[in-house]
Amino acid sequence: MLDRSVAAAALAAIALGAVSTTASAQSNPALGALIGGSVGALIGHSVNGANGADVGGVIGAVTGAGIAAQSGSAYVAPAPAYYAPPPVYYAPPPAYVAPVPVYYPPAVT
Repeated sequence: MLDRSVAAAALAAIALGAVSTTASAQSNPALGALIGGSVGALIGHSVNGANGADVGGVIGAVTGAGIAAQSGSAYVAPAPAYYAPPPVYYAPPPAYVAPVPVYYPPAVT
């Protein structure tokens, strides 16, 4: 039983390595469903025979289609935005004008 699991995992790795994901699976849900369904069927068959292959194929197809539909738009960098700095307004300093001292000569009596 372990030999089948190892063989299925090796076959799945070879199948995924043979398909160029950057060129062909980008935004192609049908190809993602095909690859996901075949890998899921291989893994499901190694776990529970024919019934496992059916369930694994369906789950793999749905998962593969979902991943392929999402690929390419996972991260989009925001456009750089350069804003002018806000204007700075300072209140004028308080103006205090002291009166000029006035000296009176002493009174002559």
